[in-house]
Amino acid sequence: MQEKIQEMAELINNKSTGWYILKSDFEQILGKESVQELLNEFEKQLNTLPKGKQPHYSLIFYLAILIVRSDDDDFQRLADMVSDKKSYRLMKKGLEIFLSAKSPQLKYEGTLLEHRYKNKYEFVNFFSGFVPDYEIDLRGYLLLLELIYYENKQSFWELMSCDRQNLVVLCILLNGHLMFENEELLPFLLSEDEVKANGALFCIMNQFSYLVRKYQHTQSEENAGLLQEEVSTIEAMFQKLPEERRVHFIVNYLIEENAYPNFFAEELKSVGSDAAVKEVKKQDLTNLLKLIRLEELIKILQTDDIEEVFAKHFMNWVQTDANPYIWDSAKQTVYDIYSLMKEHTTKEIKSNLAAYQANLFITSFDRQIRYSLYLKDQGKEQVIKDILT
Repeated sequence: MQEKIQEMAELINNKSTGWYILKSDFEQILGKESVQELLNEFEKQLNTLPKGKQPHYSLIFYLAILIVRSDDDDFQRLADMVSDKKSYRLMKKGLEIFLSAKSPQLKYEGTLLEHRYKNKYEFVNFFSGFVPDYEIDLRGYLLLLELIYYENKQSFWELMSCDRQNLVVLCILLNGHLMFENEELLPFLLSEDEVKANGALFCIMNQFSYLVRKYQHTQSEENAGLLQEEVSTIEAMFQKLPEERRVHFIVNYLIEENAYPNFFAEELKSVGSDAAVKEVKKQDLTNLLKLIRLEELIKILQTDDIEEVFAKHFMNWVQTDANPYIWDSAKQTVYDIYSLMKEHTTKEIKSNLAAYQANLFITSFDRQIRYSLYLKDQGKEQVIKDILT
């Protein structure tokens, strides 16, 4: 058995594409026995394997039987079959080592780009489009976790918490194969790991997004009722979170999504603008296309401090970028935001822009001796003119 496990481990380590290509190789190595027979044989030979390697070997074995299993071997049947097996307990230990990267010999390499995103919900939303690609490479491990979920949900969530790289966690949360109860996601919603927390938020809000699209397509009483019922479910879940975490999620969500539950706005109004603005200041607002996502928050809060955040970052964008193509696509929204703001805020913006305009390199002399600056400042001047006129 040890030789078979080592041979399968080598195939897994050297696979260049998806797991499906390994099925025939695994079948050839394991023979034509049923999963039950293979499990019984492995259990009998377990003590002949090196003790320190048993979690590793058990992990490889269970990966293999999930790949070769027949259509009749559904997860619940397999869960009942393995629940009392020593090898199954060892496999979970091996999977824990694998996910937590505790061993250089037993871990997976995965690089996420979450560090590029201050808003981790935005990152999770971006990542959701790539889940099918990652599933191809991680399919065996995802199947193992699905099996564990059917056998023991507590073990499943404990193992999910071990995933230091969050690649497996996000695939599980976003691929839709397991239908989680909202209550199950509460520990992740409360997690200090923002990727796990916002992954859980994405999972909870997924049904809401679907029902919004469904209602927009067919505005029936039935669809409206389903949508309101889902909003009530989400609201009940949010009430189990501390205020700071609720505000964190709501701000992240409003900056990324267009449709949102009505209680999001009510929540922000009730806690006051300080908490919301604190979260807004954590966002990446250097890009104008992201900055204009504050429109909904400005509508909801209607306070000086949220307007000041927009005014400050808009001025910074004019001074450091003022890309004419971005401006063309965003200026109507900027005008809309401008119309929402108080008169003293708009006057301050105009005053600052006029003062900055006076120092631009846009004369015919500038064109002759510092042409690159002239070209850049021409774009800035156009933005300023559009605002001032």
